[in-house]
Amino acid sequence: SYWGVAKAVPRGKSEGLWLRVQVKPDRTVGAHTKLRFRYRLTGTSDMTVQMFDATDQDNRHIHLKNLKQDSWQWAILDFTNDAKRNDGGNTPFAAGHKVDDIFFFVKPMGDREVALFVDEITLFDAGKL
Repeated sequence: SYWGVAKAVPRGKSEGLWLRVQVKPDRTVGAHTKLRFRYRLTGTSDMTVQMFDATDQDNRHIHLKNLKQDSWQWAILDFTNDAKRNDGGNTPFAAGHKVDDIFFFVKPMGDREVALFVDEITLFDAGKL
């Protein structure tokens, strides 16, 4: 039942890998935007996930650390409350902003080869808490 997963590929001249998921057409985020996905990570325990906020023309990222390796895991990220703008700005990721790309980045730790597989990506509005 698990076929068609996305595999991260080398990221230019850097030593890391990346995965880009285009969101076509652009999606409008809600008041409490979350991203849920399954992943399998090898060779590192850190990952950065980011979305391109087309409204503010900047990426919003979340750095994940101490992730479990070598098995499929679920992640649910709260982009409304936890994401930071790449440029350091502090505008909120408010309802009505548009998203057009989702990125996953990993770098090797030590001498182990790094690998990242991602599946079942869901961008959703969790509503009011």
